[in-house]
Amino acid sequence: GALRQLGLEPDDHATERIGVMVNRAMSAQQRSFHTPEHIFDLADPEDPHITLAALFHDLVYYQVDRGFSEEIADLLEPYIVMNGDSLALRATIADHDRAFHGCAAVFGFHPGDTLSPFGGLNEFLSALVMDVLLEGTVDDVDLLIATACIEATIPFRPADAEGRRPPELLAHRLAATNEQFGLGLSEDQLDRAIIAAVSFANRDVRNFAEDDVARFLDNTWKLLPESNPTLRFRGLYTIDAYATALLKMHGFLRSLKPDTVFHQYKGAPSPEDHDRLLQLATRNLGTGRR
Repeated sequence: GALRQLGLEPDDHATERIGVMVNRAMSAQQRSFHTPEHIFDLADPEDPHITLAALFHDLVYYQVDRGFSEEIADLLEPYIVMNGDSLALRATIADHDRAFHGCAAVFGFHPGDTLSPFGGLNEFLSALVMDVLLEGTVDDVDLLIATACIEATIPFRPADAEGRRPPELLAHRLAATNEQFGLGLSEDQLDRAIIAAVSFANRDVRNFAEDDVARFLDNTWKLLPESNPTLRFRGLYTIDAYATALLKMHGFLRSLKPDTVFHQYKGAPSPEDHDRLLQLATRNLGTGRR
């Protein structure tokens, strides 16, 4: 549906292959929150860029899945290398590889960079899979916008040393990518792309602004077995492992600042809506800690 909205006539075989790959990756046994259902919570029937971002944005969850599915590993093998216990981008990647260099430009990565699980590893590799799979089928401009939406979902980032927040930094990189690749987007189109990306990212974490605190707590506890492998085996974990998981979650909730959860760009969302998101996040984080 998203491809047809972009004026394309998708090949049924290719669509099925990609759909099965996405479903398999997000149905991994280790996952309890970032599952296929999460895609449909975020997809927008009216916006194909949002739908593409929803389909691919959590495809890679390296530390939870303990690696990649076979299909994804094959797609990423030309771009990554194990560096001790961490992942790094290969130092040399062909200049004509537009899928990689376009995606890297949006994220601000370069060949040879080490990828951090908390600095965009999962989001970047997820977007890279999307760009590699859809390059030549989806127009470069449409891929750029969907890639920006995925970049915006890197969570809980504060402003940099100069006070620039993640949407402003993304806008700067998107403008540079637009110029580097000669995509011809106007300033207004770039602004609309960033607004769409911020909207998508806010939707991705909207659980933090749940009106119903019980729903927030329910989803918070679903994350425990994802981030603590020992809790995935019923009856086999120790009280020590359980207490450690709770303490880690408490530390996370205690350190999290509401203004790093939800973002705003050029008045979107409106100041009133943004303030409401921050107020609900503040309340829910406090309840979660207690």
